[in-house]
Amino acid sequence: MTPGAPTKATFFDGENSRGISAVVTVRPATLWIDGPNLSLRIPLDQLQVSDPLGTLPRKLSWGTPAFLSMESGPATALLDQLVRPHNPMNWVAQLESKLIAVILASILTLMALVWAAIYGVPLFADGVAKTLPQTMSAKLGESALSQADSALKPSTLSTQTRSELRTLLHSHEPQFDIHFRYAPSLGANAFVLSATTIIFTDSIVQQLSEEELLAVFFHEVGHAQSRHVERMLIQGAAWAMLGTYVTGDLGGMAELMLTLPLTFGQAAYSRAFEREADAYAVERLKAIGITPLRLADALEKLSQMHSTGSDERSGVTPEHSTERAADNGGIRRLLEAVASHPMTDERLAYIKASAKP
Repeated sequence: MTPGAPTKATFFDGENSRGISAVVTVRPATLWIDGPNLSLRIPLDQLQVSDPLGTLPRKLSWGTPAFLSMESGPATALLDQLVRPHNPMNWVAQLESKLIAVILASILTLMALVWAAIYGVPLFADGVAKTLPQTMSAKLGESALSQADSALKPSTLSTQTRSELRTLLHSHEPQFDIHFRYAPSLGANAFVLSATTIIFTDSIVQQLSEEELLAVFFHEVGHAQSRHVERMLIQGAAWAMLGTYVTGDLGGMAELMLTLPLTFGQAAYSRAFEREADAYAVERLKAIGITPLRLADALEKLSQMHSTGSDERSGVTPEHSTERAADNGGIRRLLEAVASHPMTDERLAYIKASAKP
């Protein structure tokens, strides 16, 4: 068939969903449409031809509700030359018709999505978190504390103990809201709720020395100063938006494909947060003349208590049970990839090395 030869198409009048078989002939300046009780002559300068997409039918319209649906072929190729010779999308259509180009584009798109998920989103979250006003972090801390108190209990420490410890900690970092809670399910622990709010459990106060508590406090301050809670919240929201944008309603397989790199990315950045907090604590301890080994001592004590159940909890926590099972090289590497924190011995090695003159 030559490009100007009659070509079969389907005509739609724009009012009924049922199409009419027609024959289309491309003339130098006019498109002829003929069929049962149908005879139209459309000037080519009034014709709009939809962008090509693989071998899908092309839509031809001319400013009225009526339109044509025509299979891609020589006739549509001729119309592209006559109607849309300088359309910037023509090169895209040429690439779409080549399998290797489609495969390469798919690979590049997947790589871009993985980069965005693992690196782009955290960079974005970091930038946004740093611009949040302190008042917003304070509101976040208040809200998180209110929710946490539904599972925590009021501290059993004496008023004097809490007051003395707050005085000690505020002498170094006066800007933080410091709270104490009785939390048997958490055992000896300390954690940040926002860039302004830190919680100590009764057990950690009872189990650690004053300098060890100060070292743990500086570690938590490191989390707070770097806005780690805010960054993780923003990352989670951004990942959810990215996942929705990419997967749409493609189902569980698409979600799984996107979730796998996010899971490893989340773990990696959580471990990075712990290292940042350790580094901050080491520097602060050195600045006030306390050896960073106090942080190592605290970490060793907490690890031992959690693994033996000697604090308020009983049994072995999932985090530390995995560490005890991590002696085999292959298993250890897998656990390091998915653990939310660096392995304890890795952190201890860094802290002890930092303590050397």
